[in-house]
Amino acid sequence: MRDYGLLVFIALFFSSFLFSEESDSANTYRFDDVVVMGIRSEILQEKLSSSVFVISSARIESNVGMSLSSAVNGTSGMFLKSYGGIGSLQTISLRGMSAENTLILIDGMRFSSFQNGLRDVGIFSSSNIERIEILKGGSSAIYGADAVGGVVNIITKRTSDNFQGMVSSSLGSYGFASYGVNMSTNINSEFSFRANARKESGEGNYKFYFDDGEKKTIMRRNGGDYSLSFFDGRIDLDAKENFSSFISMNIEHAQRGVPNSVSSTTDLSKTRLNDNNVRTHFGLEWKQNETFSTQFNSSFHYGEETYDNPFISARDNYFNRNGIIEPSLKFFFSPYFSGTLGSELSRSWIQSNRVKNIVREQQSIFLSLENTLSTFSNAPIEAILFPSIRYDNFSDVGNAVSSKIGINIGISRLPGIRFRSSYGSSFHVPTFNDLYWLDGGNPNLKPEHSTSFDCGIISSFDILGNCSLEANYFVINTRDRILWKPQSNGIWSPKNIGKVCSEGIELEGMWETLEDKFSLTVNSTINTVKKMNRDFPNDATYGKQLVYLPLQTFNVAATISEYAITFSLQHSWTSYRYVTEMNDRFLPQYNVTNASLLYQFDAGTVQPFFKIETTNFFNTSYNVLPLYPMPLREFHFTLGIKKL
Repeated sequence: MRDYGLLVFIALFFSSFLFSEESDSANTYRFDDVVVMGIRSEILQEKLSSSVFVISSARIESNVGMSLSSAVNGTSGMFLKSYGGIGSLQTISLRGMSAENTLILIDGMRFSSFQNGLRDVGIFSSSNIERIEILKGGSSAIYGADAVGGVVNIITKRTSDNFQGMVSSSLGSYGFASYGVNMSTNINSEFSFRANARKESGEGNYKFYFDDGEKKTIMRRNGGDYSLSFFDGRIDLDAKENFSSFISMNIEHAQRGVPNSVSSTTDLSKTRLNDNNVRTHFGLEWKQNETFSTQFNSSFHYGEETYDNPFISARDNYFNRNGIIEPSLKFFFSPYFSGTLGSELSRSWIQSNRVKNIVREQQSIFLSLENTLSTFSNAPIEAILFPSIRYDNFSDVGNAVSSKIGINIGISRLPGIRFRSSYGSSFHVPTFNDLYWLDGGNPNLKPEHSTSFDCGIISSFDILGNCSLEANYFVINTRDRILWKPQSNGIWSPKNIGKVCSEGIELEGMWETLEDKFSLTVNSTINTVKKMNRDFPNDATYGKQLVYLPLQTFNVAATISEYAITFSLQHSWTSYRYVTEMNDRFLPQYNVTNASLLYQFDAGTVQPFFKIETTNFFNTSYNVLPLYPMPLREFHFTLGIKKL
């Protein structure tokens, strides 16, 4: 499998030479999006030293689904772990690392939880997302703890200079109903605001096939009803030409059932899960001059979760609070040398009847640089160097120093091609659940430490539009990786399992016609994640793939726009996943196809629209994770109107 990926990589490399043109690079580069990742400064996507995939608001709008999970679905190097349909727990795994090793940010500020290291991307609404920037590979030197597999940065929509608004309503299979409204406007030249509200609910009793090994029985999911409410708002104040500030708030409320794993034709569940989250973010920027710019960001998150299981008379309560202050100084000494010097101070604390009450304080300082060593004006190559270093101290875990060095190279004779590579160290701190869970926590856990290396090539050229090809090789070596395992008493507890190596190849191609009437994205990821230490002589788990992680994924997405109609099609194939540490049993591979049809037209100052969506169009019976069946075919219908 590795040899096959290498051959494809070589073929892609030489094909990029074949299609490259001797023309000005501004006309041939496909990736011209400005992203706020890599060194915490704005930089062209093509010039970063690591792979970044940007999901635009247009793609989010045309995709099937209304959550963060549906927006990122189909991204190369990413595996979406799902425990069921809408309202069920869904988490992100990047480059074979666990969900706890993927750092999630909102507008550059930490959103991942210190309690469990996760964010449920299945209940986070995509209605206020402007774009999503997915940075792959270890990035603790820039963003701190838990950025081992990569970073998902959610950029929310900004306020507008004129009045904009939208009202929509949706209905669908299994009692699905959704209502949303948002608006944005300015009061004067200095003050503007935006507000967005959405409510979503459903019975969650979707159909699925239960296979007992002899026959398949069609069943309905029990206890999967959900009610999700979201609100977010933002106020911008531009008091002076060189000074701006904003304050934003996100409120999330989720009430839902938690279906059991299905091991028989009797599927009963009365477990309930309630989530309440309030997050505020205040930021300001002062541009002293052309050389220095000061930023100050602070956020506060309050989370309340209750888990009620009447079968075992258990009611778990978790109250989480987290405050972050992050001042930074950006400097631009010349077009060839710039960077960011910053600090991060945070305090996180939990109160729970299931986890020891604890307070965690963090102090961090970081430095990220961008140094252009040579340019096309005086050399045949353009080389950009990205060194970064960061120090983190956690009051209950200890300290860590993370570093990263990256380079991006362009060649004047090959204006449509750029090479990039990076090497760095990252770490993941044990969560509150890992250390302090009263029933099975392990206070002796050590932080995970990893080194990551990646290299890649990106090629852009013109064939009846814009075309780009990208290939990346990566390897992440982790020591003391944390996995939860059952103990002799039946209680699960986390352990450091030694060494794990995640190695793989990502291949991606994108093509858009000149008038944006047709776009096609194809990607494939080959990824082995193996345990590389022996717990005892003749350990049968040595060199084996970790459970639940696919060896390969393939995704294709196409969008056709003509007149007022946009048709989108997305197909995903996922290979088998082992369910035992000795790799002697596995879940079968599966194919899933989603489609949507969006019809919108101009009617004076407003734009009415209608959207039809279908998930699992071919009625595939499959499980992403063992004993958690996924829904068969579903339909959603949306009617709305925009004011642009």
